[in-house]
Amino acid sequence: MPAPKKSTTKTAAERAKKAAEKVKSTGRETSKTTSSTGLAQTSAGRELTVQGLSELTPGTVHESMPHFDSGSYSISDPLNPSPTLPRVTDDQFEKNKLIYKETQNALDSTGLAMDTAKKRFEVVGKQAKAIGAGIDTATAINEVKTKAVKYRTSEELLEQEFLKLDVAAHRTAVATQTKNYDLAALDQEIEQARLRSEIASAKSDKLQTDLEKLTNGLSLAPAQ
Repeated sequence: MPAPKKSTTKTAAERAKKAAEKVKSTGRETSKTTSSTGLAQTSAGRELTVQGLSELTPGTVHESMPHFDSGSYSISDPLNPSPTLPRVTDDQFEKNKLIYKETQNALDSTGLAMDTAKKRFEVVGKQAKAIGAGIDTATAINEVKTKAVKYRTSEELLEQEFLKLDVAAHRTAVATQTKNYDLAALDQEIEQARLRSEIASAKSDKLQTDLEKLTNGLSLAPAQ
């Protein structure tokens, strides 16, 4: 029994391989003149193909179906069946059942692999979304830091303006304190100018008096 099981397993694998090749060739036939964008121009119009995706349309479903001729199972006399009816021996039936069971196991395993691939893509998508959220958060943090830097800059500028105000206020205080001295100095200059004017006037008067005395003295002298 182990030897036949091995041969039937091999046969099941070969049939599964042939079925996959048939589906693949069917997909190639339906996608005629496919461009680099995945668009194919067919007699029915444009079609979009996806790399790795099997092509299947209502018109090609029958190509993937097992051959079945219902007419060959027609029974005209239930009590006298025709010897030409399709028949399978019990031994062959057990072999066929094993082949189909192992083929279904292969398909179930492939289905589990597809489920795993689907879950993987879902996790990759979640990872991408998480990374995107992290980038958004990092961007938001940088925006807040930018606002903080702008605020600190405004504080420094404000402090500089306060310093300018302090200097201006000190200048005002100095000007206020020196104002009286400046006014007094100006008053002294006025007084000094007045005194110089009076001295000059006195000198002029004295010179005028001396001149008059000299003139009078000369006029009174006797002639010789």
